[in-house]
Amino acid sequence: MPTQDSKIIYPYRIAGPYMDQGVPPMQLGNGALSELVGADGRYLGCIRRFPGMDLVKNLTTLRSGISNITFFKYAVVRNVATNNFFRGWVVRYTHSTAVKISFFYYSTADSSWSYAQISEAVTNTTAVMDCDSRGRFLYVTIKGETNYPKTVYYDGANWQVKTSGPGSYPTGSANLLAFDNATAQAGGSGKLEDGTYLVAYRFYDSTRNVYSGLSVESSVTLSSGATNQFIRVDLEDTGTYTSSPVTQFTHVEFFRSMNNEVAGQSLQGGIFYLEKTLAVASVWTGTVGQNVNLGEILDTQLVTKQPYQPYADVVNTPPSSGAFHHFQGISFMGRDPADVGGAVGLRWSPVYKLAPEDFHEDRSYYDRIDDGEITQFAEAGDVLYGFTPAVIYRITKSGTGLSTQKLHYGRGLTAYGAAHSVARDILLMTPLGLAVIDGLSGRMDLMAAVDRKVLGSWAGDLGAVISCYDAKLGCSFFINKTDDDAICVWHTTRTTNLLEDMTFCGCTEGPDITAGGMIRAYFCRDDCQVFMPLVDTVGNMGDVDGTVDGTATGGDTNTLLDTTATFNANCVGSELHILTGANAGLSRTISVRNTATSIDVDAVFPSAIVAGVRYSIAPVVFRVRFRPLPANDPRSQDFERRITQAITLHSQKHVGTTGNANAYWKMGVFRSGGTTLADYVWVAMDDAIPYNQAGAVNADGVQLEPYLEIIASGITFELTGMQVTGKMTVSRRTV
Repeated sequence: MPTQDSKIIYPYRIAGPYMDQGVPPMQLGNGALSELVGADGRYLGCIRRFPGMDLVKNLTTLRSGISNITFFKYAVVRNVATNNFFRGWVVRYTHSTAVKISFFYYSTADSSWSYAQISEAVTNTTAVMDCDSRGRFLYVTIKGETNYPKTVYYDGANWQVKTSGPGSYPTGSANLLAFDNATAQAGGSGKLEDGTYLVAYRFYDSTRNVYSGLSVESSVTLSSGATNQFIRVDLEDTGTYTSSPVTQFTHVEFFRSMNNEVAGQSLQGGIFYLEKTLAVASVWTGTVGQNVNLGEILDTQLVTKQPYQPYADVVNTPPSSGAFHHFQGISFMGRDPADVGGAVGLRWSPVYKLAPEDFHEDRSYYDRIDDGEITQFAEAGDVLYGFTPAVIYRITKSGTGLSTQKLHYGRGLTAYGAAHSVARDILLMTPLGLAVIDGLSGRMDLMAAVDRKVLGSWAGDLGAVISCYDAKLGCSFFINKTDDDAICVWHTTRTTNLLEDMTFCGCTEGPDITAGGMIRAYFCRDDCQVFMPLVDTVGNMGDVDGTVDGTATGGDTNTLLDTTATFNANCVGSELHILTGANAGLSRTISVRNTATSIDVDAVFPSAIVAGVRYSIAPVVFRVRFRPLPANDPRSQDFERRITQAITLHSQKHVGTTGNANAYWKMGVFRSGGTTLADYVWVAMDDAIPYNQAGAVNADGVQLEPYLEIIASGITFELTGMQVTGKMTVSRRTV
């Protein structure tokens, strides 16, 4: 430990974007950063600025007057008519005072945008909701909503929206009426002899591969002695049913039993065989049921037809759950406590056949009520995971069997959307922090590098965290919708950092909307604009055109004026940052573009905006808080007093600095873990002579953390080095 002043020149080696909030700042090692905001984590040996956002689509151009988005998820539906695709987002929103659901999509057939209406009004406006797509079908669920889930598909001319499963016709439903009439007939093409026969029917949708339950059976006795007898059946008029089958199904299947003769005695058969399938248009003329003849094939032929299997062909209504996922040909849904048995857990469609809307109660995994309902599914390779607030289920398929394991009790998911897949892993937000699950083994590891963020300022908002993944950036985003900031996990460099001004109400991921291919992240703002991250170009957080960096010529607490500006209308909804003056460090959302030189904000500033104040619209906020200045002797790290005198930077590859009013580094120092800079200076960016990027910063204390900031739009750079000049002393001098 020095006994007199020691001059220090301390270089900070920038190894890359290595933020570590897992330990106190004084315990950080070389190259680690206390805080890093607005960095592109793909590069090592430097720190680059995050590129910004690119506007994909303003949904109000497809349907005007929409607002208040409460659900936003990617989906892709195949157009079987042209073998093209509809790629887009399922959205729940408010329109004309009603809460509605639509599929906003881009058609690869003609490169056009449009939307398909799924519901014109739903009652559970904020309930857990989910969707998933399989080929030509899109499935949409809302917990507790009447007539849900929905199956959505394009028939080549129009969008069709059906209630999933058998609708009003599950097995045992009183709606499955017996035939209006079933009588013995003879002549024509009849092939039956004397005996007693059972007849029944069920409905079938050939497009969705969905069946109803079997109707109430009718018994008919033939006794004329003729060998060409048959049975004439007549279905009830469609108005007799509580819900018309014509709107739900495409075909009617007719079953009958055989007549068995034993020792000369005629006995009624007990097995139904499918004799005839007819389109609904031939069974009803308008709403009137028509006659159908059964018994036109011999019993010896009938026995070769498809039998009705009383166990396997039982049809149940899908659960009223808010979680759905289609995995390896099987549909999975969370059990709802309102289901038969009153338990939570899983239900799934058949493993041995493709029937994605058939949820037999026997295909269930029951669990305790206190384990919570499944709110989300996520795939990891050949394994499906289901998440509740309390537990995680690991589901695997082997042949025609399923295996379900319950893992990580007490480490469930904090909210719907707070988990997503990356290759064979799953990243998720748990009550213990940000975690990653190895998809193959189910092992969970916590990501300690962001603990102080998650368990600190985010602790009360974990239920508001959503997430998504962008393969082109190799980045997972976890967004806190309350604080409007995000944690970024960069998979190629295995680093983490933060983003500010992530003012999004929803996020999702899927193949590029227009080009397909790589998985991209999509972010939806409250004003219904959808963005995705830029990759190789320089922009801002709102894809705003016109003037984005400048100096005010006047204003008040609600309005900023700049007579030299050309504000674009698309600045509305983005953040306005004030860099200097009485409101320095504050930001507000732009609510109105009055003119090309005047904008209003949604909440007043504490002080009036005056001439000379620098501002930035939709900037990528860039902040670096370095590890504290080390001591000469590591043994006295927490006791030696430091005095800073100057900070010098080295940066290169500046883009967008020429003529930019905000092309300045803000260099400063935090003292003793504080949130207010002890001293700072503005220094112009200089790529030609890097050592000119230096400024006098005078601060003293035991824990001094150097700090850098750039708040500007359209600027990028590589920060490659920083050096602090000062003194180390045991005295209390401050200079």
